[in-house]
Amino acid sequence: MEKDLDQDKSATIRKDLVLPVGLDYARLRTEGINLLQKHSGTIWTDYNDHDPGVTILESLCYALTDLTNRASQPIVDLLAPPPGTPARPGSTLLPAHQAFSNHPVTLHDYKKILLDQEQFSGQVQNVWVEPRRGPQAMAGEYVVRVGLHRNHRFPELLREALAQDQPAPNYLPANHQQLAHQILHALNKHRGLGEQFVEVIFLAPYILSIGAHLEVAETQLHEDLLADVLWHIDSFIEPTFVSRGLTSLQAQKIPSEEIFAGPLLENQLLQESEFEPLLTTLAPARLHSLLTHRPGIRSVSELHLYEPGRHLPSALVRVPEDHELVFDAAASLARLTISHHGVPIKFNPGQVLHKFAQLHAARNRSLRSPVPKDKLQFQLPEGRYLGLGHYDSIQHSFPAVYGLGEGGPPPTASPAHQAQSLQLKGYLLFFEQIMANFCAQLENVEPLLSARHQPQGFFAQPLSDVPGLHEVLNDIGFEQPDPEQPDDADPDDLQEQPAEEATDDAGRPLSRHYLRKLGKLAEDPNEFMHRRDTMLSHLLARFGYTISSYQPTLTDPAEIREHRIRVRERLLLHLNTATYHRGAARVAPDDDTPDVSGLEIFVHLLTGMKYFQLVRTLGQQLRTLEQEVQLGPPAEGRQNPAPRLAVRKAALSFPDFLSVLSRQLTTPTLQLADPETGVVLVPGGGGLPRLELQLLTPAAPAEAFLSPQQRILAYLERLDERLNHFILIDHRTLHPADFDPQLETKPHEPDRAFYEFQVSICLPDFTHQFRQEVNTQYGPQHVYREYVQNLITTYAPAHLLTNVLWLSYPQMRKLEDLYEDFVAASGLLANQDGHPRPDLPQRQQQLTRFLLDLLNHLPA
Repeated sequence: MEKDLDQDKSATIRKDLVLPVGLDYARLRTEGINLLQKHSGTIWTDYNDHDPGVTILESLCYALTDLTNRASQPIVDLLAPPPGTPARPGSTLLPAHQAFSNHPVTLHDYKKILLDQEQFSGQVQNVWVEPRRGPQAMAGEYVVRVGLHRNHRFPELLREALAQDQPAPNYLPANHQQLAHQILHALNKHRGLGEQFVEVIFLAPYILSIGAHLEVAETQLHEDLLADVLWHIDSFIEPTFVSRGLTSLQAQKIPSEEIFAGPLLENQLLQESEFEPLLTTLAPARLHSLLTHRPGIRSVSELHLYEPGRHLPSALVRVPEDHELVFDAAASLARLTISHHGVPIKFNPGQVLHKFAQLHAARNRSLRSPVPKDKLQFQLPEGRYLGLGHYDSIQHSFPAVYGLGEGGPPPTASPAHQAQSLQLKGYLLFFEQIMANFCAQLENVEPLLSARHQPQGFFAQPLSDVPGLHEVLNDIGFEQPDPEQPDDADPDDLQEQPAEEATDDAGRPLSRHYLRKLGKLAEDPNEFMHRRDTMLSHLLARFGYTISSYQPTLTDPAEIREHRIRVRERLLLHLNTATYHRGAARVAPDDDTPDVSGLEIFVHLLTGMKYFQLVRTLGQQLRTLEQEVQLGPPAEGRQNPAPRLAVRKAALSFPDFLSVLSRQLTTPTLQLADPETGVVLVPGGGGLPRLELQLLTPAAPAEAFLSPQQRILAYLERLDERLNHFILIDHRTLHPADFDPQLETKPHEPDRAFYEFQVSICLPDFTHQFRQEVNTQYGPQHVYREYVQNLITTYAPAHLLTNVLWLSYPQMRKLEDLYEDFVAASGLLANQDGHPRPDLPQRQQQLTRFLLDLLNHLPA
C-alpha cells in the first residue's frame, strides 16, 4: 500500500530551494535594484515594474539566468556534436580504461597478459613469471612457470595406467614445444626495453591427497557438503581465475584506478589482489583453517597430508622444484570420514565425485568464456546536442511600446520616439554582443579541450536575431571598405568562412565590415596564441607532463610559440600511445606491424625527429638522400633516385657539402650567376671552396614565385630536415645466444652489464640545428644538443641506462648500414619471431663492436 502511495506522489517545487546566484532571478533583480539605489538614488527614485529602467534590468536578469543555465548543463552535453555529425578525434578527456592502464611493468602485469590470451584458455591454468636465476642468468631475463590445465586429471590417468599395467602417462601435451614458443612469443610482444622472456617451464604434477574426520552440523545433503569441501581444497591448491566484468568488480566497490591498473586486457579484468604465489610448502594447519570456516562443518580432526609414494602422512609437504601440487580428490575421499554428534554417517562416494566434477566443469566453462567487450569498459556517455550557440535577442521580450520588436515603433510614433527606440536598440547591442559571444563560446567547448590544431580560442557570432539590426549597423557602412583588409578577404579573421552568408532577421546580408570588425575585436592573434599555449600546458599537466619545447632555428617570438603549441598538440594527440607504451619495446604488439619502441615514439613526438622505421618506410636513408646531391660531374647512366641538386666547381665530399648547407642556412650568401639556368654562386671562405649550385628539378607550383636563391635555400632546409633522424638500439637484442656471463671478459669485448637494461640513442651532430652554437657564460655551447639530451634522459624509463651518442655523418652512415643488416638478420622489424637468419651472430657482433667503440670514446 505504501509503495502505491509513493508512486502516486506528484512532483513538487520546494519552497526552500537555494539556487545558484546565476539562476536566482529574484536575487539578481534585488541586487540590481540595490545597486541602482546606491549609485543613482538621488535622481532615480521609481523602481516599480512600470519603470523603463527596471524593465531593462529585468530583461538583463532573465538573460543572465538563461546564460547561466546554458553553462550549467552537463559536460557531456556541452561536448556533444550536432545530430548526424560524428565525434571529432583529438579529445583529451580519456576514458578510464585508457587513463589508468599502462604497459606491463610488474611481473603480475605480464601474468595478466598471458592469462588474458584466449588461445591458451584450454591449456594453461595458471602462470608465474619470475626473474631467471642461476650463474647464467642476466638482469632483465625472465622465466615463465606454467601450470597446465590437464594436470588436474593426472591422478585419474595415473590410476588407470597402473590398473592396466601401463607406463605412467606423460603430463606434457604433445604440442608442448609449440605451446612454449607461443607463450614466449606472446610475452615478448609486450616486453619492455631491456627485457626478454627466455624460458618456459611446464610444472610437473606433484599429487597430494588428504585424510580427515569431519564433524558436520546437519545430516542432510552430506554428498553436497563433501563435494564442496573437496572443491575448495582443490581451488586452494590449484588456484584459478574466474572471468569477471566491470559490473562484478564495481559491486565489490573496487575503485576504477585499481580495476584498470596494469595492461589493457581484451577478454577479462584480472585483479592483482587475487594472485597467489606458487605453493612450495604446505602444512596441515592451512587446510585445517580453510575447512573449519566452511558452512556446515563444526570441527575438523585427524587432518593429514599424503605425498606420492608415501604411506605415512607428512607433517610438512615440500614441493620439488619445477612441480606444482595437484589434488587427488578420489584418494582423499577414501580417507575422509564424517559424523554428526559423534554418530558416523555413510555417504555415496560416486555421488560426491560426480558433484565435484560438476563444480569443476562450471569453473572451466567460466575460464573459457571471455567477457563481452562492452562489459570490460565503461560505456562512453552520449550527450544531447542542445544547440547552445543559438542566441535569441532579448529585444523580443520588451513591450511593444518600446519599438524594439519586429514591428518597430508604433506607426503613430513621433520622430523623437523612433530615434529614442533606435538609440536604445544600439545601447542594448553592446550587452547583446557579449551574450551572443558567450553562447558561441559554449558551442565551441569541445575544440577548446581538444588536441587538434585550432585557429582560434575565443569565439564570436553576429547578432542575426536582433530585429531591425540593419538600421543600427547602417551607420558603420555596409559597403565601407576596410583599409586594413582587402574586400575579398575572409569576413572573419578568426573563424572559418560560414557555409551560408550571415543575414539579419529580415534576410538581409550583414555588413562585411561589421563581420570583420567583430572578428578582430573578438581575439587578437597574439592573445589567442597565449591562451592556446596556456590551455595546452594545463591539459598536459593533468597527465603529469611539463613540456617546454625549444627550437634554435627559430628567432621570431610568434614562431617560437607556434612551434611550442604544435609540439604540445602533437603529444596530446598521441598521449595514450606515448604514455602507455613509453617503456615498451614494441608499441604495436600485433605481428603485422613493424617494431617501434615506445621511447622512439616519445622522442619523435617531442622533437619531431624521425625514428629508423619511419625513415625506412619513407625511403629517406642517408644513402638515398646522399644520391640527391650530385657532387661533381654527372654519373654515366640513369641514377635512382635522380639527383635534385648539382654542386660544381670543386670536388666535395658529402660531409663537406653538409658544412656548406649549415653555413647557408645560418647566414645565406647565395649570389645569382645565371637567371636563365638558375645557377647560384656560393662564395668561398672558412676552408670551403667557391661553388656553383643548381636545382635539377622544375619548381613546384608553390615555389614558382621564388628566386633561384630562395628555391635552393628551401631545398636545403628540406634536405636538412630529412637528414635529421635517430636510431635507438636495445642492447638486449644484441645479446648473443652463446654469451657466457661467467667467463672473464676479453679486451674490447662487452661485459654482461652491456646487455643489461641499456639502450643507446644515436643522434646526428651534422644537421643544422645540432651544429648551431650559442654564446654562454661558459663559452660557445651546443644548446640544442643539451636540450634534446636532457629531454631524452628525463623521459626515458627509469629502469634503463640510456646512452645518448652524437655521431658524425660517416659514423651515422655506417651505423645505419650496420643496423639495417642486423634488423634484416634478426627479424627485429619483420617480426620473424624465433626465426633469425644464420648470419645473425655476425651482425650482432659487428653492431656491438661499433657501439662499444662509440661508448669508449664518450667524453667523461
